[in-house]
Amino acid sequence: MIDHLPKVRRPTEKRREKQYIYSLISEFSEDTPTDYLCRLAGISRAAYYKWQHRTPTAIELEDATILLRIQKADQKLNSLFGYRKMTMYLNRTYGTDYKPKKIHRIMSVNGIQSVF
Repeated sequence: MIDHLPKVRRPTEKRREKQYIYSLISEFSEDTPTDYLCRLAGISRAAYYKWQHRTPTAIELEDATILLRIQKADQKLNSLFGYRKMTMYLNRTYGTDYKPKKIHRIMSVNGIQSVF
């Protein structure tokens, strides 16, 4: 299903797919037993409950902050920057030291790219 995606996006798409399944289970668990829904989805109840009580990691929170900055810059600059120039722009604007590989990953996963 996700074999056609670039390698950068595959792990994130798998994670999104599981989160979607978990959110569906939590949505329908009021009417249907959680055990049945987990078996139907092919996941263990323990995995579902672990997901339900998890907190975002520091890296996930940082990536979310970077994504907001990238989206803001992308709108401001009319999608003119690829990941290299976006990295330079973010580092100069916010006084950070983001690496190009991290910016490339975040932009690729979220479908942000230059118009050129």
